[in-house]
Amino acid sequence: MTIMAKKKFIILFILVIIALSSSIYAVILHYKTDTSGSYCNINQVFNCSAVDESEYSEILGVPIGVFGIAYSIFNLTILFVKKIRPAFISKRNYHYVLQLNLLTNTVGIMGSLALTFLLLFIIKAVCINCIIFHVANICYTTFLYKEALQNPVDRKDKTNSNKN
Repeated sequence: MTIMAKKKFIILFILVIIALSSSIYAVILHYKTDTSGSYCNINQVFNCSAVDESEYSEILGVPIGVFGIAYSIFNLTILFVKKIRPAFISKRNYHYVLQLNLLTNTVGIMGSLALTFLLLFIIKAVCINCIIFHVANICYTTFLYKEALQNPVDRKDKTNSNKN
């Protein structure tokens, strides 16, 4: 792994850990009875508790933070799979892993945009913790798109095809 690849891995790892930590904090805040000491309850506009107490804080009875935790663990898993790629998967299959990661993160960004819309225009409060999660995921996804554009798949790569 080159120095540039190591730096990129560390940056992506930090972004995923930020998103994961933000999600864990959101779940803790969701189940906490007294949220007055939360770092993100600044005033009526910047108020995580207002967001958390809204009807939009859960999907099918599950706090949104739980989905963020699962999403972050998925990204962390893919990040480590990509790091050890030469030992386990071919270049062509690596590209499919990258495409899957791009797809899930694109869906995640759409979810982030929908949640941000709800925050600003429906709930009319801003959850700083949620914004931290969204920004970390936007940065992570931007790195993924840059990687995909720099490493197009070679359709003629036959290293993993079955020869009879």
